[in-house]
Amino acid sequence: MKKFIIVILIILNSVFFIKASDFGSSIQQKELEWGGNFQFDTRLYTESSNNELISGLDLDFNLSYSGENSEAEAVLNYNSKDDDIKLEEGYFRLFYGNFDLLIGKKKIVWGKGDKLHVVDNINPTDYSDFVNIDYLDRKIAQKMIKLDYYIGNGNFELIYLPEFEADNIPENGRWVPEEMEKLNNFEDELYNYGMNLVNNGFISLNELGKIRNEIEKEVRLPEYEEFKDGNIGLRYTNSIKGFDFGISYYNGRFKRPSLNYEVIRDIQYSISESTPEPDINNLTERIRDLNPHYDTLQVFGAEFSKILLGVNSRAEFAYFLTEDNEGTDPEIKNNRIGWIVGGDRNIGLNNLNLNIQLKGIKILNEEEIKNNEKTYYIINGGQQIPVIENIDVDYDDERNYLTNLMVAKLSDSYNHEKIKPEIDLVYNIETEDYLIENKIEFILKDETSLELRYVLYEGDGNTRFGQFDKNDFAALNFEYNF
Repeated sequence: MKKFIIVILIILNSVFFIKASDFGSSIQQKELEWGGNFQFDTRLYTESSNNELISGLDLDFNLSYSGENSEAEAVLNYNSKDDDIKLEEGYFRLFYGNFDLLIGKKKIVWGKGDKLHVVDNINPTDYSDFVNIDYLDRKIAQKMIKLDYYIGNGNFELIYLPEFEADNIPENGRWVPEEMEKLNNFEDELYNYGMNLVNNGFISLNELGKIRNEIEKEVRLPEYEEFKDGNIGLRYTNSIKGFDFGISYYNGRFKRPSLNYEVIRDIQYSISESTPEPDINNLTERIRDLNPHYDTLQVFGAEFSKILLGVNSRAEFAYFLTEDNEGTDPEIKNNRIGWIVGGDRNIGLNNLNLNIQLKGIKILNEEEIKNNEKTYYIINGGQQIPVIENIDVDYDDERNYLTNLMVAKLSDSYNHEKIKPEIDLVYNIETEDYLIENKIEFILKDETSLELRYVLYEGDGNTRFGQFDKNDFAALNFEYNF
């Protein structure tokens, strides 16, 4: 936070050297406005044994202030799940002749995709409710300094993020992903092994407590708060004769952590009763090599949109560059490429609109991933049996290093857009798991709406959507804007 304030002071100090004429000479009355959004959501989890019913309240309160050459906005949020009030967004913006300066906490979306992106790398994502809420609502606002410079129809953006913040991955509850479940199971294995040592008199409870404290310290993810850890984003967008395009560059980190899976495998086999020589002496030392971290990352992106043959076409392309160009380091994610292609079009029947997008990710150097293996030995029938384990952070059990996600939406509206039915399909082509959402929204009076929806998850248990096969739910959402 200290470095953020220092950078702000440097920029504000430079502002005083700009001529007063840049602000304009007339005096305009300043305005303070307020508004907000109230949502009440009730879900019935239809696959749970007791038909679990959960209700939640979400309240946003917006304050905005506008002057002749400046504006400020703050969004306060209350969520009954956390039972806490937080600053969702808060920033001020100064307007000069052909550039704007924004300082504060804000959500920024990059890319031409429709709520589906590969170049949108500024803000992390909150997965505590998986993908059950709107794309922008899932984003976590970041402290930033943002400069917009306008050249004709073009816009050049420069963003500096003094602090790194990762995706919010739930550690417990209904929406814990598979990778977090594996880490939780690993912690349980360590705990059970420790209690076994205590019960058999090898160590005392006090010694076990010290070991647990050491483990918790070593597996804690690092915080990147030094000035050199700041993230930078650059983007240029323009529009020429109906063709919208942009290029971008992001220098920061992956929002998902990496660690040394060789250590996890070593420890799992070391504490297993089926190993030849269980090793308890080096457990703490080995855990220090877990090295949880967020890999450094550079993303080179491009984006396009244009109406082609009546289709609102859009595309994004990105190259993700890590520090492991050869793909040989099992602790660092490999380079990869990503793309978005798709568009939407009115069908011509009532107000039907069909929107289809495809998102692809290809992890490079997959042969190197497959080669990052290690042989362990277990005892079976008095004999040592070799077991080969892959220790690469990018390793996939199904060897899927090319993934394609199709998102399709069919929407309509009736009665002067007061009744809006919609069906959404999100389908992983390689793993054949999917999400289907059926919903209908009724626009009532005075900025009030009522929405009914049903969300269904299907697929194998180790897939993105199949892991939540038991989380199908019906929901009723009441929303009021004021």
